Amino acid sequence: MGLKEKKIIKQLQDETMPQSSAHLKSRHDIDISYDADWETFATANQLSDLTYQGVERVQRALDDVCADDMGKEAIAEAVKIVIFKNVAGSDKALELTDGTLTVAAGWCEGLEDIFTDSAIRKYLENTL
Repeated sequence: MGLKEKKIIKQLQDETMPQSSAHLKSRHDIDISYDADWETFATANQLSDLTYQGVERVQRALDDVCADDMGKEAIAEAVKIVIFKNVAGSDKALELTDGTLTVAAGWCEGLEDIFTDSAIRKYLENTL
């Protein structure tokens, strides 16, 4: 991992992820943090894709689920942290266990290898 990748990770850790957490706290009064299995990301493009196709899509999905009190309550009880992993697109998966929502996708491989915000929302609604 080179300097370029390290700078993107720092921006994700220091700005992008905390800003999304703060958004969810101020808008819905829920505490959700973000992290990633950084070793699974090999390129700057994958990390950049995580910002727009990962963090922002999860945030929109959570905003949608939290649109009413029942959804907000369910999310507050079930989701404490979101973890992103980079995997081969054919291995993409969403999993919610023990307060951790894991979003494993093929970042920067193609749109079919990531999750739309509506797919994340539907997963959460069906799982909660």
